Amino acid sequence: MQAMLALAPGLLQALGTPSPEATKAVAELAMAVNFLAQAHGPQRGLCDLAGVLSARLLEDGHLAMLGHPFQMVQALTPYVFLRDIGPRLPALERVLAIWAATRPDLTEVTPYRRAERAYLRARLGLGALPGWRGSAILRDARAAWAFDRDLSYAFTHVVLFGTDFAAIRRPDPFVKGMARLRLDEAQERSDVDLVWELALCLLTQDLTEQELAEALSACAAMRAGFDILTDPARITATYHPVLVHDILAARLWQHHRLDLPLAKAGETPTLAALGAFRRALAGKDAVAMQGAFAALPPADWSRAMLRARLADLRRQTRSRTLFLRETGGAEPDGPIYADYSRQIGQLIAACA
Repeated sequence: MQAMLALAPGLLQALGTPSPEATKAVAELAMAVNFLAQAHGPQRGLCDLAGVLSARLLEDGHLAMLGHPFQMVQALTPYVFLRDIGPRLPALERVLAIWAATRPDLTEVTPYRRAERAYLRARLGLGALPGWRGSAILRDARAAWAFDRDLSYAFTHVVLFGTDFAAIRRPDPFVKGMARLRLDEAQERSDVDLVWELALCLLTQDLTEQELAEALSACAAMRAGFDILTDPARITATYHPVLVHDILAARLWQHHRLDLPLAKAGETPTLAALGAFRRALAGKDAVAMQGAFAALPPADWSRAMLRARLADLRRQTRSRTLFLRETGGAEPDGPIYADYSRQIGQLIAACA
């Protein structure tokens, strides 16, 4: 919490006058204030910062955003979180009431943005937290071999919207497995922001003692560069991981009475095993698929993921695209094609 409170004044000064870009940072500060107050109570530092942020929402530049159809919800977002701990602002209350009653949202093409709208309404008591069953991003997540960083963030946001940013647990074996799979990759890439977001997602799941310890170990390994993240000269580019870290620390204390700064980096054998499975899935030849089968975690979600990968490869072989691309034009009736097709079929049967 202290890191967030320490960086807030410098960040607000660096943001300058209200703008859509600045409002995003203000909203993220407001969310952090709200979540930390949930975990630690309305402490003076949090209340003072809520007051500073609320005053910023009354500046002319911010009020002007409320009349723009593409910016209204973005401009309202920080107030949705600040009104629980800071002063009620009549001007924003009126616009909030209009939005709540009429829902003048333009059509969103990104599914997790729709989940964000549903989450904001839930925060106002206008509906339940959004679910993720059947969501597009979770369907995409089954193709773990094709997942990228942007999709990983979409995954974390859907999970966090559905749990009020880890305020509640919502156990789901696939979400847990996918979060741990991506956590291993994010740690491998030293992606500090994503490591902490995925660990926050994992706090919404049923974790064994070892799984929790390994998640905290991954988080601790990312703390080596924490001073760089709080460097005032780079604050507009590095503030977000600091906010995620403090929210994660607050939820960890709230749910497990564990102190994140005291966590130590160490061995993560079960995460490493998931990493071996993930890397094998990215292959295309029969050896890689046999490796994925050998590394297959004993869970329904992982078997479904491997079956999906094998089915994808079999479709490519049947349409000749895999062999034409990878072998420079191997004949589909030749021995390479037949042997590969047979091995893929055997693996599909084995993991049914």
